[in-house]
Amino acid sequence: MNISLKYNPEDKSFFGQLKASFVPFGKSDKMFFIGLCTLQFGAILYMWYTLGNVYVPKPIPVIKQLFTYITSVDFWNCFVTTFLLTIKAMVYSIIFSCVFAFIWTLSSFKSTVGIVTKFRFLSMSGLVFTAIMVLKDGAQVKLFLLMLGVIPYFLASLISSITKIDKQEFKLCETLGMSKWQTFYELVAYGRMEVVLDTIRMNFAMVWLMITNIEIISMTGTGIGIRLHDLDRQNYVTQIFAIQIFIGLFGTLFDFSTFKLRHKIFKHTKLTEQN
Repeated sequence: MNISLKYNPEDKSFFGQLKASFVPFGKSDKMFFIGLCTLQFGAILYMWYTLGNVYVPKPIPVIKQLFTYITSVDFWNCFVTTFLLTIKAMVYSIIFSCVFAFIWTLSSFKSTVGIVTKFRFLSMSGLVFTAIMVLKDGAQVKLFLLMLGVIPYFLASLISSITKIDKQEFKLCETLGMSKWQTFYELVAYGRMEVVLDTIRMNFAMVWLMITNIEIISMTGTGIGIRLHDLDRQNYVTQIFAIQIFIGLFGTLFDFSTFKLRHKIFKHTKLTEQN
C-alpha cells in the first residue's frame, strides 16, 4: 500500500486524518479528534495508575474522595463561599477596570492609569496586616486584596484591546462626521463589549488561583483555600488531589459556558473565528 507522507486537507482516510493531527494548523474530522483525545486521556490515566505511590495517590481513591466531597454539605459551603467572593470581586474589578480604561483614553490621565497596570507586580503578603487594621472585617479584607490583584490584569487586557483597534476604523468615524465622544462610544464602549466577557473568561483561572492564596494568607472565615491549607498541613494528599480535580472540572465548565455565552450574545465573534 502506497502511503504518502505529504499532508492533503482533502484526504479523509485514517492515515490522512492522522497526518492532519500532527501538522501545524491541520484539521481532522470531529469523531477522529474525539477518539484521539480519548486515547490520550486513557494513556494519562494509565500512567497515573502505574506511577501512583504514597506521594501521588492512585486514581481510584482520588475519584472515591471526589464523590465524597460532591455529596458533602460542608465542602459545598466552603466552595460556594469562595465562588461567591470570586464572582463579587470579578464584578467590582471589571467595573473599575472599565472606568479606568475610559480614563486611559483621556491623554491627561494616560500615564496615571498606566501606573495602575503595574500594580500586578505587587505581592499580597505584605498588605494583609494593613488591610486587616483598616477594614476590620475578614471578608472585606479578602475582597480588597483580590480586587487589588485582579484589577491591574483586567485593565491591562482592556487597554490592549483598545490599542489593537484598526486605525482605519477611526478614519471611518471621522469620514462619517462623528465627534470624539461618538467615536469612543462606537469603537470602545459599545464596539468592544465582547472583550469584557472574554477578559473574564481568560482571567478566571488566575482569579481563582489568587482567591485560594489570599484565603490562606488572611486565614479568616472559610473557603476552599483554607480547606486546602489544612489538608496540606496534615499531608492528606488524596483529599488535595480530589479538590484540585474538582476545581479543574469546574473551571473547564465555566470556561466553556462563558465561551458559548460570548458566541450567543456577540454572534459576530463566532463568524470572525470561523473565518
